[in-house]
Amino acid sequence: MVHNSSSPPGSLVHSTPLMRQLDDYRTFYGKVIFRVVGGCALLLFLLWNPLVLPPRVWNPSVVARSMAIDTTLVVVGIGLIGLRRWAGLLSLALAGCIGFAFLLSSTEAAHVWISLILLMLSLFLALLVVVFWRILTWGNGLLDPLLALGAVVLCALINYIAFVARHA
Repeated sequence: MVHNSSSPPGSLVHSTPLMRQLDDYRTFYGKVIFRVVGGCALLLFLLWNPLVLPPRVWNPSVVARSMAIDTTLVVVGIGLIGLRRWAGLLSLALAGCIGFAFLLSSTEAAHVWISLILLMLSLFLALLVVVFWRILTWGNGLLDPLLALGAVVLCALINYIAFVARHA
């Protein structure tokens, strides 16, 4: 890399057109990867909510846990599709925390494998976040909290509809 005199001080510019083209491909594939991961989080939300998989027993802890998982999946999924840094960091932290929680509380071999898969997922997400950090943005300070509020309202509405449909 070479410092270009027309660029601001401290910035580095690639010296060859081939390097710029490779950087453009890296940017494109990074955006595609994050948007696919965000789409997978939204797909997981669509397939794993109380309307599709209703709980056997409805109590406040079940509803709170369901709303927390659903809200997190919606917020992280939309954040990753929007290429937000906070969504990448949140998904990385959640996958790691859930993996460690499973690993510490697991007594069966199947639980150990699930925790190891989640820990591998968190390492993969960490690698993605580090490699493609330049592509991600922190986001909009006004719209992103509204996204979280909308996700909470959506998940509360889904839980309410599932509860009413189950007990009607």
